[in-house]
Amino acid sequence: MAGKPRTSATRPTCSNGSESLVVRVDNDAVVRVEADESPRAISPTASRESELRRTVGVVELKAEAANIRAGMSLRFAYDPENGERVWLVGETRRLESQSGWLQICGHYTTDKTAEKYGLMFVDEAWVAAPPRSR
Repeated sequence: MAGKPRTSATRPTCSNGSESLVVRVDNDAVVRVEADESPRAISPTASRESELRRTVGVVELKAEAANIRAGMSLRFAYDPENGERVWLVGETRRLESQSGWLQICGHYTTDKTAEKYGLMFVDEAWVAAPPRSR
């Protein structure tokens, strides 16, 4: 369950005690949120804030729509430890990376519907080595 702590002994720890994930990210599975004043993007990976809120406001993440602002990104990933999907939301500068592995420290949503979809707010992120297979 996404709102409950998932950190396990096999995951790296976060210095601030937040949840830890190591996920593989793909540059094709990201949406950058731009200010409404920004020129209209000709890209499937960029959206104006108001457009994103209208879209997110009618799907399973709707309770968190107001918390997703310009300068943030949404990245879709899978948690390789348990195979569950994860939506990562955080400042674009924290989530910018080439496709590859990121270690994430953050917190899961407390919204019951969004928690089923693994929505996690990112506090810190950095390039990581692939997790060791078991």
